[in-house]
Amino acid sequence: MTTFKIQVPTEIVKNKEYSDKEFVLLAKLIQIYYRIPETQKSLTFGILHKDVMFYSGIKDNDTFKETLKGLYDKGAIKNKVETLPRKGGIEIILNEEVIPQMNKEGFFTQLSSEVLNKNIIDAVGHSGIRLLYFYKSYINSKTNKNHCYVAEETTAEILGMTKKTVIKYNKLLQKHKLLKIEKHESEHAYYTTKKGTESYLFTKYNNHYFIRYENIENFSEKSA
Repeated sequence: MTTFKIQVPTEIVKNKEYSDKEFVLLAKLIQIYYRIPETQKSLTFGILHKDVMFYSGIKDNDTFKETLKGLYDKGAIKNKVETLPRKGGIEIILNEEVIPQMNKEGFFTQLSSEVLNKNIIDAVGHSGIRLLYFYKSYINSKTNKNHCYVAEETTAEILGMTKKTVIKYNKLLQKHKLLKIEKHESEHAYYTTKKGTESYLFTKYNNHYFIRYENIENFSEKSA
C-alpha cells in the first residue's frame, strides 16, 4: 500500500521565522486539505479547532490562536482568526503556495502522513517533527543517498534552536527509533591554547542521519 505523503515547502522547513508549533500546525492544515473530497476541494475550508488542537499537540486556546496568527503573519494562511467559538468550527484559507500542485516552481519536502500522528507528536514534540522534515530536506533520493550529514551547529543556526535543543530532540528521535545517527570521523585537527604554548590533537566527527521510515509507520500503527 502506498503511503500518502505530506509535502511542506522546503523554504518553510528551513525558515527559522516559523516556530516548531507553527510548522506542525501548517503541516496538519495541509493534511486536512488533502482529506477534502476532490469534488469539494478548496483552499478555503472549515475545521473543528478543538480537534485540530488535540491532534496537533497544542494544549490551550491562546497558544492555538497565537500559532494561527503566526501562520497568518507569515502568509501561510490568508485569513486572520480573531476568536475561537465555544461550539462549531472556524474557517481557514490556505495560501496556494503551500500546495505543490499550485506551486509548480517551488521545492517541497515530503514525509509519510503518519509522521503527524498524535502519538508521534506527543512522543518527540513539535521540534522532533521539524527535525525529521529538516533532515529529509537534505536527503537527495535522486542520487540514491539515504542520509544527510548536516552539523548540529548548522541545524541549530538554520532552525533558530540552540545546539542543546537539537541534541535533546535527536536523542528523543533515536529513543523512539525514528532516526538513526552514525558518527563518522571527518578529519584530524589541532587545538592550541591561547598562550600558544600547547597543542592538542583531536578528531572531528560529523553525524550521518538516517530517517527510519518504516518505524514511523510502525509507531503509528501500534498507537492507533
